[in-house]
Parts: sequence; structure tokens; C-alpha cells
Amino acid sequence: MPFCAGVALLVLAVVGISITAATRAADEELARSAGATKGSFDEAVRRRQAQIESDAATVTAQNRFSERLASGDSRSLELLTIPNSIQQDYDYIAAVGPRGARVFADRHVKWPRLVTDSAVVERASTGIAGGGLGLAQLGEPIQFAAVPVRIPGPKFGVMILGRVIQPEMLDAVGGPLGPELWIETRLGARRSRLGEPASVDTPARLHSYPLALAAQSGAGSRLFVSLPTERLKAATTSAALVATGTGATIALLLILLVGALVRRTVLEPLRSLRVAIRKVGQGDHEARLPLDGPRELRELAEGFNSAVTMIGEQRERLGALGGTDPLTGLANNRRFHETLERELERARRERGELALVLIDIDHFKDLNDAHGHPFGDEALRRVAMELVGAVRATDVVARVGGEEFAIVVGGADPALAYQIAERARASASALPLPGATISCSAGIACVPADAADGRGLIDLADRALYEAKRRGRGHTRRYEVSQTVSSYTEIQYAEVVALLERADSIKTVFQPLVDLATGRVVGYEALSRFDAPVGRPPDQWFAQAHRCGLGAELEAKAVETALSVKGRPPSTFLCVNLSPTALFSSAVRDVLPEDLDGLVVEITEQEMVSDTEALSEALSSLRARGARIALDDAGAGYAGLQQVMRLELDTIKLDRSLVDGVHDDLAKLALIEAFVRFARRTGTAVCAEGIETLEDLAVLADLDVTYGQGYALARPSEPWGAVSPAVSQTLFARSVGRDIEGSVNAHLPDTGDRRLEQLTARISRMTSLDDLEGVYRLIGEELGAEDVCFSTWHPEEQYVETIGELGWVHAGQRFSVEDYPTTAHVLDTQEAVQILAGDPLADRGEVDLLATGGYRSLLMLPVISRGETVGLLECCRADERPWARSDMDRARIIGYQLGHLLEMLGPTRAAAAQAELTIAPGAVLELERPPAGYSYRGAGLQPAREW
Repeated sequence: MPFCAGVALLVLAVVGISITAATRAADEELARSAGATKGSFDEAVRRRQAQIESDAATVTAQNRFSERLASGDSRSLELLTIPNSIQQDYDYIAAVGPRGARVFADRHVKWPRLVTDSAVVERASTGIAGGGLGLAQLGEPIQFAAVPVRIPGPKFGVMILGRVIQPEMLDAVGGPLGPELWIETRLGARRSRLGEPASVDTPARLHSYPLALAAQSGAGSRLFVSLPTERLKAATTSAALVATGTGATIALLLILLVGALVRRTVLEPLRSLRVAIRKVGQGDHEARLPLDGPRELRELAEGFNSAVTMIGEQRERLGALGGTDPLTGLANNRRFHETLERELERARRERGELALVLIDIDHFKDLNDAHGHPFGDEALRRVAMELVGAVRATDVVARVGGEEFAIVVGGADPALAYQIAERARASASALPLPGATISCSAGIACVPADAADGRGLIDLADRALYEAKRRGRGHTRRYEVSQTVSSYTEIQYAEVVALLERADSIKTVFQPLVDLATGRVVGYEALSRFDAPVGRPPDQWFAQAHRCGLGAELEAKAVETALSVKGRPPSTFLCVNLSPTALFSSAVRDVLPEDLDGLVVEITEQEMVSDTEALSEALSSLRARGARIALDDAGAGYAGLQQVMRLELDTIKLDRSLVDGVHDDLAKLALIEAFVRFARRTGTAVCAEGIETLEDLAVLADLDVTYGQGYALARPSEPWGAVSPAVSQTLFARSVGRDIEGSVNAHLPDTGDRRLEQLTARISRMTSLDDLEGVYRLIGEELGAEDVCFSTWHPEEQYVETIGELGWVHAGQRFSVEDYPTTAHVLDTQEAVQILAGDPLADRGEVDLLATGGYRSLLMLPVISRGETVGLLECCRADERPWARSDMDRARIIGYQLGHLLEMLGPTRAAAAQAELTIAPGAVLELERPPAGYSYRGAGLQPAREW
């Protein structure tokens, strides 16, 4: 059946290809015929154009034609001696002389665009003849010629003849039995047609060609050629009959000759392939196909065998990657345990020895806090390389914790194990790091001397490591039976268990989160306090619980205690802290309610997350139940910006190390501002933790940080604390109020857009253009310029006039834009332009003017009001340095304010300038030029325009 279906498809393909080929050939013939018709039409247009140009030349050659045209006495056809035959043949006759255009005949064909504003006429006035196709106002296609006429003066006169294209011309091109032609035109919203298509009942193929119109026509026109399609139908029918017979013959031959061959050479090998695929699916990666039979089947067998080999290698490679630590490239915790069990089994089988060395970096948290986590990550990578280089090739080095490494030393007695451990520890401790030193401690346990199984070996090596740290760190210690069994693991494990068993061991306090724009409390963070005989800070209790394997249980108890407190104010949320590890535990899942609306889960950044995809899935599940997700201590832990972006957070909580002292640290200010801009683009809120001074609070509010918490707002307390009304009112007033003169908190750094707000507010309060002199310095500081120039634009006289005394440019100084093309471009296009002295393409006039003031960089932008250019703002720098896009945006904002100011105050200033100066009869007045805008009256004085 599949073979018969293939044969049928082949027959259909042959029929389809034949019909397609015949149809395509007929189509191409029709297209060639249409193209030839279009060529005939173009030839007729060319002959007609030559006749029009010849007639125009005949008219201009008439006796005294040019003299009459030059004298302006061209108001009648008789005076210009235009022959009657030409007057009768042409639909449009016009002449353009020094006094303008005269239309002598238009035969109801209105075509004003062909007169003085035409690009063709303008070219003809320079001595270059032209013409072509165009459209009249009613959409009639018209053919015209514009011929220059030599007259005295720098320009030529122009003689224009135009003739409308008539349907008879289209009929002549098509012929009585050939294709039909018509022209459709569009002028604005008006459409018109010249000629009529044949009846729609007649089958025809339509071809469309654009007509090249004169550029000034502003319209579109197309030529349509309609051809009968009887030949196309006949060719298609014939091809279908021939193809059907050919296809039937091919089908019969294929059925008779190929059937047996396919069965013998294809089906059997494919059956073998199916069996081999089933074996591979069942896990037999040794299955292979024999390399015999036809070439295609041999190639298929080779490909299958290669694919099976590659799959086996890929499985091994993926297995290796699954056991690799992504940061250091060492074996990870899972592969470490697999290797340890394998080596233990070998030691039992061969009655040999095995040692385990645990190495921990001393005070690694202090290293991270002092230099940052990128530095710490690099230190971990380099320590890993040193450890690998210090051990034997047969030893396995693994990373089993944040800063803890393990070395499985096979076939080593305690002495050799100590030697290898000390060499590895010393090599890592001698690692050179810029601005930091590394110290390591090591613990050793051996099989069978110390332990009999893997769990015991790890526990004893860990005890030895603890003992090395307890005795001063920086050395290697082997487990000894004399060591107390009450090691930190057992004692602290018992302490954590006691906390979990006591119902009242955890007490929750709540610190308010405040909206820095309104001063309103919007949420609370739940903070745990421990009631235990051993006094430790909360973070140490949680760290101890995680080391003992009870971290998730302690976090779950803390969350459960926080959720049990009732009476949270309406419309506020509650933040609880959870580590990524705890999120995956059943203990935390059991204490979280199904409805998480109003709950914010803060993920601590102090724990490295290797499986970000699994964490994202867990967070998505919480988000689907109504929770919001926050990242705690951003900027201080492992996550970095990549994890911030991947987790799709609702809130980013800035670490107190970034917040503390931000009012006096420009680097911190810039970093927090970058966080705020990132959060604004991604729809994320930003919360600043650890705000302890009012100066920091003011700066963070100005930076548009969404939320804040810290001692400056409220301390953690019993439920449910509030913020001081004075602080709330101050925050609200600061966000909605205005500080025009910049007097409030003037000692604080400028943040966000506050400086720009103060500048534009000051401009809005001005009552005179003279007040501008007081803000030029502020504009320069805002835009990073040493000098600022503000000018008014006088489009009628084509000059700009400076306002105010500005160093090297004086008030009232005028500059003609004819001498400065770049200035003219800015005023005309309303585009901002930068000019650098070293740019070879820069306007040299502008560069030379800059040089007179000692400047090498210029930012020039138009001052606009109600869509019209009313002035010019220019900023200068002594060094050659371009302005950034943000600077240009701020400059435009200032320019808009100046535009409204100039529009508001300009009429008053102009009225004062237009005051008349009356001079008594007989008085003598000597001026090189009159003041701008003044007129003079007095005996013997000339009009002001004559000065």
C-alpha cells in the first residue's frame, strides 16, 4: 500500500509539473506580449515628446519672440507670434519671462504646478530643456515640454507646450484585435481613468506598469495592458492530457519493475534497523547493524552505528558533568560520595588503606565581606587549582561545601595521608592574592585505622578539622581517639534539636517597611529572636542549624511562629526569610498556607544556588499561590545581577553595606541609582535595608528607592510597630514639595532629577529676560559646560541675537545664519547638533568662532515654542568631548522651558524696542546704523528701511 500510494503521488506530480510548465510558458508569452505593448506605448510617447519639443522650438524661433518675452509684453498670443496651428493642436500653452508666467491657452486643463514652482521649469530657466509626463488637476495625463528662450540676463525665459494624452493614442498602440490599454491616475484623493477596459465577461490577463511622471506632479499613474487568455487555457488542457498518459505509463512500469526489488533490498534491512532501535531503547548500547547490502543501506548502517556510539559517549559525558562543581570544575558533593564509596569497596576487597582529607579556608566570610564575592569566587577557583596540583594523579579532589574541599587518597597510610594533606594545605595557603592572604586548616581520618565506613570516615575527618580550627587554624590535624567525642557537631546538633523541641524557643519581632514617597508603613519583616541558654545572634543559630542538617526545620519553625501572630494592619504585607535550600524541603512546605496573598518570601543571597532552574520553578509555584518574591541582601552575596535577572523578582532588597553612608559616597549613590533604574525598567520594587541616618534616608528618597527600613525609621519591635509621624510627614512633604532654590538639605549631593527640577522651576518664575543671567551658570553645571549662550531667532532678517553678557559673546551681538550653515540647519530642522574642533567635517565657521573663546566642543539645539523655532541654546566646553544622550535630553528640557519664557516675555521686550524716537526739526543725528526695531521721524530723515 505505501508503494502504491507513492506511485499515485508520482503520477500526480508528473501531471502537476506538466500543467505548471505549460501554464508558465503561456504566462511568459502573455508577459512578453504585454511588455512589447508597453514598449510600443513608450515609443509613441517618445515620438510625441520629440514633436512637442520641436513645436516648442519652432515657436521660440519666431521673429522677436525672445525680445517680447524679455520686455514683459507677453499678454497675448498675437504679440508672441505663436502659430495658429500650434494653438489649435495643444491643450496647454504658457510662457515664463522675467515678470512671471502667462498662460495663453489651457483648454480647460488646469495645470498650475507646471509654471513657476516646477523643477523642470526651473531647470529650463537655466538653459536646460526638459519635459515628460504629468497630471493635470483633474487627473488627465498630459505630455509637455519646457524649452529655454535666450533673453538678456542671468536666466532664460521658458516656453511650455502641453498636450493631453487621448484614448485614440491608446487604441492606436493596441490595435483593433490586439491588447487593450487604459491609464489610471491618482492625484490626492481623486482617481481618474483614461480609456475603458473590455467587458469583464471576456477572460483576460491584466498587466500593470508604472508611468514615470514629472517629479512635481505629486501623483501616481499606471498603464494597464489587458490580453486575452484563450491560449493559456488551451495550453493547460493539452498539457493535462499528455501528462495523464505519461503518468499512467510510468506508474505501470514502476509497479512491475520496482516492487520485487524494494521488498528484497529495503524491507528486510529496515526490519533489522527496527529491531536494533528497540534494543538501544532498552539500554543495549552495544547493538550494531551489519555493513552490507546496497550503498544507501550501508551508509544508513554506518550512521546508525555512529549515532549509537555518540549516544553512549554523550551519556558518559553528561554523567561526568552531573558530578562536577560549576565554579571550580572539581568533583561535586554527589560525585565525592560516589568516589568515596567506590574506593572504600576497593579497599575492603584488596584489604588496603584509604584516607580522607578535609580542607577548609579560614575566615573565608571575612574575605568575602572585605573584597566582595567575585573576589571570593576567584579565590575558590585558584585554591582548587592549587589542590589539584599538590596531590597525586590518582587522588580525587572535590568541593563539598562553600569553602570546604575533600581529598580522597586511595592506598595511603596515615603518614602518607598527612604528608599529602600538609602539602595541599600549604600550597593553597601560599596562594598569592592581591590585597589578601589565604590560610587553610585540614583534618584527616583513615580506613581501617579510624573508621570502617564512609559516614564514620567523614564524621571523624570533620572532627579532626574542627580540632585544627579550635587550636588556632592554619595547620593539619589527624583524628585521634583521645579527642573528646563531644565535638562541635554533637554539641551544637543537640542545641539545635533543643530549640526545635521547645515550643517557645523562638520569638518574632517585626520591623516596618516604609514607602519612601508617602511615609506610610506598607509592610513588616519578621525577624527571629532565640530564647536559649547559649546566647548567639540569630544568623549564627541558622548557620549552625544548616551545618547540622537541620537548617530547613529551624527556618520552618521561624516562619510558622511569624505567621501565627495575628492582627497585621490591613493592606500591609509580611516578609519572611527563607534560604534556597529550605524552599525545597517538606518542612517549609508544610508550614506555608495554601493562600499566600500578602506574603513576601525573601530569598537570602548568602547561599550559592547551583540549580537556578529548580529554584525558579519553586518560586513560580509560590508566586502562583499569591506570594511575592524578594531577594535579600542584594549586592552582598552569591547571586549577582545574573541571578537577579533570572529569578524575575518583585522586590530587590539592598544590603546595608550599600546603604550605609550613601549620602557621603558617590560610588554607592551611583550603584543604588543603577539598581533603581534597572528595577524601574523591569517593574521591580527596591527596598533599602539598614537606614540609620536621616541624611541617608533623604538621599534614598530622592533616588526613588521604593521602600526603606532601618533604625532611622523604626526599630524591630512587638507587633505591630509604627513610624514616627514626623518622619512620615517629612518624607511625604519631600516627595510632593518643591525646593526651587535648592536650600533644603543643600549639603546633600544632587540626586535623581532634583537639580534639573530646581533649574526649570527657577526659569518658570522669571519675569524678565534679564533674569536669565542668573541661571546661565546653573545651566552650565547641569549640562557640563563652561559657557552657555542663549539667542533669539529673527527669521525675517535671518540672524540670531545674543541675550545677556556671556564672556566672549556680548549681549545684542548678531550673527547672520548665511555665514553659519550649521546654525541655519539647526534652526530650520529643529535638530540638535554637536561640533568638535577636531572633526574634519565640522562647520569651519563655527569652529573658528569657538576658537575665539578658547573652546573646542559645542552643543547647539533649537529653542522651540508651539512648534516654531524662537531661539538658540549653545553650550561650550574647553576640551574636545562630546555630550552624552542623557545630557542632550536634559538640554532639550531646558530649551522647552526657555521657549515658553521667550514666547511669554518676547512681546513685552519687542514693544519696548519698537518705541519711536522723535527728533526735533533741525537736529543732527549721526549713526552708523539705527538700533534694532527703532524708526525715526524728523526733518530730512530717510525711512528706517534705507539705513
